[in-house]
Amino acid sequence: NGGSNLAVQLFANPQQGRAPLEVTLLAKVAGASGGALSYSFDCENDGVFEITDSSSDTFACTYGAGNHTAFVRVEESGATAATAVATTAVRVLPGGPIEPPPF
Repeated sequence: NGGSNLAVQLFANPQQGRAPLEVTLLAKVAGASGGALSYSFDCENDGVFEITDSSSDTFACTYGAGNHTAFVRVEESGATAATAVATTAVRVLPGGPIEPPPF
């Protein structure tokens, strides 16, 4: 049949904050045809995947100061095997004490 219409979007929560910043990446998949999905996350989009072939659609990355781009690859197994990729941006400000709000 021409293959699947697999598509993925990648979200970061939070998208910005102070270093060190722990960010949860979430991959939202559409168009899957019922095959098993596997997720590979690359926190820095540098070709080095921090986790591969995971069944989880989330992954936590910790970032230092700077602008970062995270990458996800989603693969669907089965007769209509397909791959989709997406990126998202994360902005991290230099670290420092965060004062609690006054009550």
